[in-house]
Amino acid sequence: MTTSPPGENALKLSVHHIGGRDGSRGFPSLGLLEQDVVNVLYDADPDCLQQIRQRNVTQRSKVHVLPYCVSDACRKATFTIHYDPFTSSLKSLNPAYGAYYFVRGDHDYVLSEAMRPLEQREVDLVTLDSIFSSDSHRIPPPDFLSLDTEGAEYEILTGAQQLLRDHLLALVVEVAFHPVTDQRLFGEITALLAQQGFLFVKFLSHHPSFAPVRGPLGLRGEGVQLKSDALYLKRLDVLQGTDDAMYLMDRKLAFIALVFNQVEYALKVLQHSRTLRHQTLLDVWMNSHQLYRFLNEFEAQAQQMPQRFPQTFADKYTAEASRARFQVKTSGTAVIIKAPRSEAFRTRIASWLRRYPTLFWNLREMRNQVVRIQRLLKACLAWRPLYHLSGVEAVLVKYGLITQAELVRRQRISQEIGTQRS
Repeated sequence: MTTSPPGENALKLSVHHIGGRDGSRGFPSLGLLEQDVVNVLYDADPDCLQQIRQRNVTQRSKVHVLPYCVSDACRKATFTIHYDPFTSSLKSLNPAYGAYYFVRGDHDYVLSEAMRPLEQREVDLVTLDSIFSSDSHRIPPPDFLSLDTEGAEYEILTGAQQLLRDHLLALVVEVAFHPVTDQRLFGEITALLAQQGFLFVKFLSHHPSFAPVRGPLGLRGEGVQLKSDALYLKRLDVLQGTDDAMYLMDRKLAFIALVFNQVEYALKVLQHSRTLRHQTLLDVWMNSHQLYRFLNEFEAQAQQMPQRFPQTFADKYTAEASRARFQVKTSGTAVIIKAPRSEAFRTRIASWLRRYPTLFWNLREMRNQVVRIQRLLKACLAWRPLYHLSGVEAVLVKYGLITQAELVRRQRISQEIGTQRS
C-alpha cells in the first residue's frame, strides 16, 4: 500500500535530450505546463555547456546539463569537433556525401565543409543505463528521450535497453535514410525500438533536402532526403509494473501523445489508466500538478462529447458498388470512353494557355484563390455554430496547447461539414 507521496521528480515529466548544443531539445516548450517538467540536456563538448544553461535560464522547468558522451558501452573513444560544431560527433563523414549541400539562408551548406575535422578529443563514453543504474541519482530517469547525435543514435539506444524496457514512454530520434556517416539507418533503429515495444508514429520534421551537386543559380531543384526526426510511442501492452506505477506511466504517456497531436491514442491510454486499481491517494498527489489537472479536465470534456462518427467505407459502398467504381460503361461490344464536351473545351483552353506560361500560372493561381475564398465564405455562412470552441478545445487553450486545439478544431469542423453533407 502506498502511504507516502512519490518523490517530486517522479511526478514530474522527465524530458531528456542528447545533443543539446545551443540549448535545444526534442520536446516542445509547454508554457504554463513547463513547471511540471524536469529538463535534462546532454552534450559531449564542454565548451557549449554554459551556453546550454544560458539558453534555458527562462524555462519554468528545472534544468540539468550533463557533460556526458553517451554510447553503447563505458570505454574510451575519440570525439571529433567539426568546422560546424553542430555536426561534432563520434562519427566521420562518408566521403561519398561530401559534395551534398542545401541552401541555408544566404549561403550554401556543404557537408564536406561543415563536417571538416578541426580537433579530436579523447572522451569517456557512458551508457544511459549506467547513468541511472543507481537509485540515488538525483536526476529522474527519462520518460521522454530525444536524440540528435549525428549518427550515434543506434549505439545510444543499444546502451539504454533497461531504460527502454522500464521507464521510457516516447522518443524522438534523428534517423538517417542514407549512410552520411558510419551509422545505422531508419529501418534498423525502428526494428530495435520495436523489440522494446515502441510504435513508429510519424516523421515530425523533414530536414533540408541535400542536392548531390551544387548547381548554379537558376538551375536548382529539389534534393535528396538524407534524414528526419522520427516519433515513437510505447505500446500499452508492454507497460509493466504495479498498478500505481502503470497508472502514472499511462497518464504521462497520454500527455506526451497529446503534445504530439496523437489525440485518439491519448484517449485510449487515458481509458486504460482508469482500468487500473491504483491508490486514490495517488490521484490526490498528482492533482497538485497542473499537468495532471489538465489531463483530468481534458478527459472529462472528452467523455461529454457526443459520440458521432462519419460513415466508414463499408457504410458508403456495398462490395458491388466498390468494385463498380473501376468498371467502364459499355454499349454492346464497343467500349465507350468519351470526354464531355466541356472537358474537351477546357483541355483546348489549357493547351493554348501553356504557350504563354506566365499568363497560365497567374490565371491558375487567381482561380485557386477565388475557389478557396468561395469555400471559406460558404462554410462560414452555413456552419457558423461549428466555429465555437468545444469543451475539449477550450481546455487545450486554457493550458496553452494552442496548436493542439487548432488541430482538433479544424478536424472537427471539416469532418462535421462532410458528415452533414453525406
